[in-house]
Amino acid sequence: MTSIEGGNIPNDIQNCELSDSEIEKLCALFGLGTLKKVVGTPGKGRVNKTILIKASTGNYVVRLLGHSTYGSRINIVEEMLVKFKEVNVPVVNAQKNKSGQYYDQMKGYYVQIYPYIEGETFSFKRNQIISCGKMLRKFHEAIKVDDITVPPPRLFIYPQNKNLEENYKEFLKTKKIKSNSTLEKIKTLYTSVMKKWSKTNIKQLPEAIIHDDWHPWNLIFNQNGSVAAILDFDYLQRGQRIFDLAYAIHSIYTTSSNSKDVATLLFQSYGELTSTEKTIFPLAVANVCLFQIFYFAKEGSLETFKKVLAENEAFINYLLSDEGKMFCQYPL
Repeated sequence: MTSIEGGNIPNDIQNCELSDSEIEKLCALFGLGTLKKVVGTPGKGRVNKTILIKASTGNYVVRLLGHSTYGSRINIVEEMLVKFKEVNVPVVNAQKNKSGQYYDQMKGYYVQIYPYIEGETFSFKRNQIISCGKMLRKFHEAIKVDDITVPPPRLFIYPQNKNLEENYKEFLKTKKIKSNSTLEKIKTLYTSVMKKWSKTNIKQLPEAIIHDDWHPWNLIFNQNGSVAAILDFDYLQRGQRIFDLAYAIHSIYTTSSNSKDVATLLFQSYGELTSTEKTIFPLAVANVCLFQIFYFAKEGSLETFKKVLAENEAFINYLLSDEGKMFCQYPL
């Protein structure tokens, strides 16, 4: 991930444990009533940690935030989410504490508390895929960006070329990759993608408020497949909307057994793109592939990195091929 600002947040968030008395304190600070039960910690995120709790006023999610954010940004993002809700985009706002802030601090971390949303997780149902694409379009068009300033997060994904170049420079410093042939392979992939970009004109790419982590597992669905809630706005910022779509397509393509048709359905559900967006779309997805390679070169095990590299190398080679130029743009 790209980093723009240092911070003093501890970097071992998954090892941070909150006692019942500390969670009771949070319940009091955020006006949740009394703590009834700590349900547990679902999954293991890369950046944040979540704890499910039952309080006398309802069920909630406690989120300990990693390096991606800071206090002043949290409040601005949450107030922007209020604007999304006003135009019927189903975002989830954090609770305010008794001081009127959308966060508090504990053990060196920013802490937010959200209402727990009932619903279905993504399971590759056709109506869920269609809803994911349509809702992303609605999200991008909900708020005009002309006069909006969003303080950028400390860490973010947004794999447009400038940010990707910074990730590439960080990758070159990594000590995990010992194999010269692997390093040369990655350099070749990066150079090949950037060479294609040099032949394009991207000055007129439409901008929007982008989610920057839009994938179907950050959505909660109703039984009919419609989107009940959009989650995780840690990286929300202003940017070129095509990269939000590219990230969503990459996430679904690389996890589906019917990858091309599923990706195409999501792509077409998003709606019409500009001619420039259509032309550069495969390159935008290739940028996401490179981002994944660079990220896992720093994070996770060597075995995981090798798997990610093999998967994304094949994907990039396809995207740069003559067939890949029409990726997601053929009739279903």
